[in-house]
Order: sequence, then C-alpha cells, then structure tokens
Amino acid sequence: MIITNLIKSFNTFNEAEVEKICNAFVPISFDAKSLLLNEGEICNKVYYVYEGVLREFSYIDADIDTDTDTDTRTLTHHILAENEWIYQIESFLLEKPSACCIEALSPIKAFYIIKQDLERLVSEIPSLAYVMIKIYEKYLLQLEHRNAFHRIKSAELRLEVFEKMQPNIQNRVSGKVLASYLNVTPQQLSRIRNKRAHG
Repeated sequence: MIITNLIKSFNTFNEAEVEKICNAFVPISFDAKSLLLNEGEICNKVYYVYEGVLREFSYIDADIDTDTDTDTRTLTHHILAENEWIYQIESFLLEKPSACCIEALSPIKAFYIIKQDLERLVSEIPSLAYVMIKIYEKYLLQLEHRNAFHRIKSAELRLEVFEKMQPNIQNRVSGKVLASYLNVTPQQLSRIRNKRAHG
C-alpha cells in the first residue's frame, strides 16, 4: 500500500508503529477544479498527494476587472504534483482562517491525516516528531525557493526557471494557471512562448 511504503521509507518506525500511523491516514480523491481548502476555512489536514497536480492560490482584488474567468483573478503561489505534502501552513499551525485556497488542477488521489490525530500520534510515537520536522523543513525550503523565484524580475526568466525546476508539471497546467504563477497575463505568457518558439 502506498502510505505504508511511504511511512516505512523513513526507516524510523517498527511494524506496530507503522500500522498505527498508517491507520490514521484516510484515502481520498478529488475531481479536477475541486477545492481541498477554501478561503476562510481553517486548515486541519495534511495531505500526501500520490497522483495529480494541485495549486495554492489567493484571489486578487480587481475593482475594475470585469473578466469573470476565475483563473485571471487569482495569484498562484505554488504548484506541485505527485509525492508531495500539502497544507496551508499558517492556517494549520495557528488554527486561523486561511487566506488561500488549495485547488486540484487534475484528478487527485491522496491520503490525509487530521491535525488532532497527528498530534496524538506524536505524543504516542516520539520519533514521529523527527519525521514531521523533516516535512516542515522541506516545506520551508520550498517556500524559500518560491520567494526567490518571485523575486526574478524577468517573466521570461521565471518561465525558464519554472520549466527547469518542475519539468514534470509544465505541460500539465493550463496557460492561465501558469500565467498566474508567473504573475503575468495569459497574453504576455503567449507572447513569451511565441518569442521563444521563433527564436
């Protein structure tokens, strides 16, 4: 089973602990465009995604924007695919309403664990705390890389960096979502791609 192999891969737990941890995870699936977390909700789950692509995004205030297409009124903060953990870290840790949404960009297959169950397991299996620290560290590194990415001034260079860093994702997201991640309009993204195609 996927979650069993994942927990065993940490080489930290005995068989009884593996079983106890795995029993706390719940399998779940989502259709494309489903929201795993909506703005204003408190994030109380950590998801492990083993199939599909997601994004974390927030809505943009656009008083004069009459375009009703949601993708053009959002800012995508993060795009990720298989074998990743996802949760809205501020909402999860502080138990406050989320300012962001998490959306399935394709059909998703995942497991989740509820925060209260995770905290209970950490108290029962102290070595789990080390694994959680490693997961938090990975998330914080991703956040740092994301912040550095968005400091790149050239949209063309941001696209190039994105393609190199996440080659398994670039052809699996729509142009509108990718444009919102690059912080450009879909028209600007199209022009960048045309320029590169015609060198």
